[in-house]
Amino acid sequence: MSSAIKCSDEYFELVHRFPLVPLRTQRHYRLALKFIRGLVEDPLSLTQAQIDYIGVLGNLVTEYEKQHLPPTPKISGRRLLKFLMKQNELTISALAREIGGHRSNLSAFLSGSRSLSKDVAIALSKRFHINISAFLE
Repeated sequence: MSSAIKCSDEYFELVHRFPLVPLRTQRHYRLALKFIRGLVEDPLSLTQAQIDYIGVLGNLVTEYEKQHLPPTPKISGRRLLKFLMKQNELTISALAREIGGHRSNLSAFLSGSRSLSKDVAIALSKRFHINISAFLE
């Protein structure tokens, strides 16, 4: 019994533009990151084909990083957000206005009494240009 896996033309177009092969050089790694950044400029409008493609290319990026980059010390999303706000001279109110979130939700997250919603984590990752996983605990 055979079952075919169906992929959209859009997925194959992405593979054609940036083939899914192991990353072996720093240049190839940087190009992969640049390609991913180009796809996630508007994370709320990603298609399923783009999400699937980013997942596979993201795994290749992760494998390259495991083999070639020193481990990154783990920092909590709260500490990271506090640091980013300080570096960017942002108050909770100003950041909430920028990302379209509620001040009380950000304040509760920073105090440790609640987690971030996925939408807020996406908005923060876009605002600070870092991976969404940094804010998801």
